[in-house]
Amino acid sequence: MLAVSGPGLLLPLLALAAVLAVSGVAKARDRHTAADGFRALGLPGWTVRLPGPEALAALEICLAAALLTSSGGLLEVAAVLACGLCAAYLVIVLRAVRTGAAVRCR
Repeated sequence: MLAVSGPGLLLPLLALAAVLAVSGVAKARDRHTAADGFRALGLPGWTVRLPGPEALAALEICLAAALLTSSGGLLEVAAVLACGLCAAYLVIVLRAVRTGAAVRCR
């Protein structure tokens, strides 16, 4: 049950859940492309090996599901985790831009 404390929070919550779901499914469907992207971003080697891309795909899909189906404290935990994941992505992208890494997004 999706319960948000205001209508202004519903759209961002749905958008974040959609982005996480699409990203997770894309990574799950094409593990090699995800691993290539990890390498191109200069991430540590352990993130490329199993279960790196699969674990990230599962995390994104689970967070999307939690954002859409939970309420109360569980929704807050899912939202904080999703924001933390987005912050980690931001750091990785900024690092890639700073180092000039050539990464193709799909």
